[in-house]
Order: sequence, then C-alpha cells, then structure tokens
Amino acid sequence: MTLGSLLNKKPLHCYKLIIFETALYTYTCSMPKAFFLFSRYLGKIHTGLLLPIVCISVFATEMYAQLPVFKENNIKYYYDVSAEMFFNYRLYTLNTKHTAYFSISLLEDRPFAENYKIVAELRQSHEDANVFTTDTLDLERHFMGKNVNEYYFSYEFENPYNAGLLVVNVLNINTRQIYAFDITLSTRFNFRSADILPVDPGTDKPILRYFFTKDRPIVFQPVNNANTPIYAFYYGHDFEVADPPMVTESQQVSRGLELDSTFTLNFGESVSFAKEGLYLLQLDTTGSETLCIRVHESDYPRFTLMDDLIKPLIYITTRNEINVIREAGNRKREEFEKFWLTNTRSEDGARTGIRLFYRKVQESNYLFTNYKEGWKTDKGMVYIIFGPPDKVVKGEQIEEWIYQGDVPTATVNFTFVKVKNIFSNNHYALIRDRKYERNWFRTVESWRRGRLRR
Repeated sequence: MTLGSLLNKKPLHCYKLIIFETALYTYTCSMPKAFFLFSRYLGKIHTGLLLPIVCISVFATEMYAQLPVFKENNIKYYYDVSAEMFFNYRLYTLNTKHTAYFSISLLEDRPFAENYKIVAELRQSHEDANVFTTDTLDLERHFMGKNVNEYYFSYEFENPYNAGLLVVNVLNINTRQIYAFDITLSTRFNFRSADILPVDPGTDKPILRYFFTKDRPIVFQPVNNANTPIYAFYYGHDFEVADPPMVTESQQVSRGLELDSTFTLNFGESVSFAKEGLYLLQLDTTGSETLCIRVHESDYPRFTLMDDLIKPLIYITTRNEINVIREAGNRKREEFEKFWLTNTRSEDGARTGIRLFYRKVQESNYLFTNYKEGWKTDKGMVYIIFGPPDKVVKGEQIEEWIYQGDVPTATVNFTFVKVKNIFSNNHYALIRDRKYERNWFRTVESWRRGRLRR
C-alpha cells in the first residue's frame, strides 16, 4: 500500500477528534464503606480441621459473595507512590475471550509467590455485588517473569456471562491486606484495544504504561493471531492545560487536532520513535480499536529542561508572573529562581518548594499520562495542588477523590467523570464548581510560600 492510498483511506478517528476536556454531568456518589478483608475468614480456619469438600466449597462461595461491591472500596493506593504495590495492564478481547497482561511493581522487592496470592473475580460491574467466577491464579502458569521489582503476568479467560468487570485481588499473605485492581471489560465507556502488544526487546516483557521514551527500541507483537500491517498516525499537538477546578467556563481556545504524518510498521520488527508526541496505531483504520502511546524525552516523567519546568507553574502563578518567566529569553532561569525566592522569602524555602512541587509534577506524569502529559490532565492538576487523596471511590463512570481536612484545606471532594475517548480508556473530566475557589487559592498560596508538606 502506498503512502498516497493510505492517506486517502481516512481512519475513523479522523472524524472523532473532539477531545472532551469538561463534562456537564452531575452524580451523587456514595461514601466508601470499610474494605472487607479476607483475614476475618482466614483467621477462623484451624489447620488441623478436616472439612468435607462441600463445606469448603460453600465457605469459598460465601467468602467471595460477602466482599463489597468494588465501588465501596477505598482504592487510594492507586495514587499513593509510597503504597506497597503499583498495577499496570493491557486488555485484549476476541469475542467472549479476554487476555489481560498485567504487572505488579513492589515497593520493596521480595519473592512474589512466597508473599502474595492473586485472585481474579468476574463481576457484573463496579456497582454490583454479583460475582460470576473466582479464580486463584497458578502463579507458575501465569507468570511471565520479572524485571527488577516488577512482576509480569498473563491471564486468559472466557466471559460467557457478559461480565463488565474483572477484579484482580492481590493478597499479602503476611499482613492479609488485599489490594483490589479493576479492569473494565464493558465497552460502554471504553474502546477495545487493537491487537498490538508493545514489548521491550531488551527484557522481552510487555510495555504496559502509556508513555515511551524517544529512540527506545520497541517490538510490536500480534495478539489474537493478528497479521496485518500496523498503520501509525502521529500528532505533534500541544494539548491544553487543565483549567482550575472552579473555572466552569474555560477561557482557553481549543485548537483542532491535526494529523502530522502517517506511516506503517510491521509485527516483530524493532522500531523506535524519534519525535515527541502522540502516536495512534491501528490494524483496521475504519474501526475504533487503537493502541495509543505518548513519546517523550528520556528523562520523562521527570522534567529537567527549563522550558518544561516553567510550564506547570501556571497552576500557582498569576498571569503576569508566568508571562514574565516565559518571555525572559536567556534570563528564564533567573526569573524562575526569582519567583520562588520572592514568594518563599529564603533560599531554603525556595529549594524546598521547588523540590516538593516538581516531585508532584513527576508523580502526576507517572500516574496520569494518557493521550497528553499527566500534569496537564484534570487528575494531574488536582494531584499536584492537593496531593494524593485520602479516599478514592471508583464506579464504572465516576471516580471521587476525598480530602479529609488536612491543613491548609478543609474537607473537599472532587468528582471525575469518565469520557469515552478513542485516544485513551483512562480519560476523566473533572466536574468543576465555583465552590472550590476558596480551597484552591488557600492551597496555592501554601505552595507559593513553600509551606505545603502533603
């Protein structure tokens, strides 16, 4: 196929280029209830007690049936970089068969099989307690290997029930703490992934994050016997920064998303991307199945260049302050340092403020990068200013973050709505409200003074 014929064959996503940055939905979200632990049951089993097989079966059924609906869990560990573990995944679907590739990164590396168990549950939805099946994973059979402290697994399963949710429960055998991770199977608010699995040729492990670094070798492997060329579309678009939570009518002028170039790739070949930006990959350009990745400099998610360091300051500066720094030419570093020194009023305060602020920027890039940089997303913006939430409640389409009155803010809740987006299955829009104004400005002022420690 020639480049000309490829360009004439317009992909479906060319007609779906409106990225919704706001949502006008309102939801009433229930407060999270206590997270039920297996330990209440495990502690009752005496090692010398012989139970009939039927009783064991009933016990297991009751144990899982009494777990809460997923939405009742507090999943704040999703966004806590000091949590025991971090979860990444990619999901592929063929009729009623699903294949999930997932990794579990441990904060402290330890032999996985000796310390953890994984139980997969097929559930109706985030809001429904109905459990169709439970499956304790045979770690030897599903284990794909490890890279440093990251353990990789593959899990293939049938879904004849049309279940909308797979929950991967990771149980710490020693502490009996359970970490529940959701993988949405329903396509109500998700597009299915193209059958393309990115793999690191150096480790032969799947790449499960949204962002890649420039010139990093990648091999794309087929899933579900895919054997067509891969059509790649490159967008160098500079996506808009999130508006503050109290801005209900954005003053930003949204620019159209223009396609910069297109090319083809082949399965099994080692490739790398030289340009920063968004890449959309498809096997069928008339369909909605895609694989989207962002490519950045090698230091990403950390920022090291002055131009990059200046950009997130928009959240804590006045319009005049940010313009002075942006337009300073070869004096940008001087104006950057002057901003921090003037507001924190000491070199120690400036150093502390810079260190803490850009740590949050780096973490937001790591946690929230999808079709655009993590710090620009609604979640990234809230995370940078307010820090990790105390409670997180997640449903099929909504996610609520609760901050419980830490100084300098009063108790405040943020509600995010999932927006179906061909470029990302992890795109959430904040429901903005003027009620956030006081908390926003109080917290921003603490950042400017270098006093925030959250």
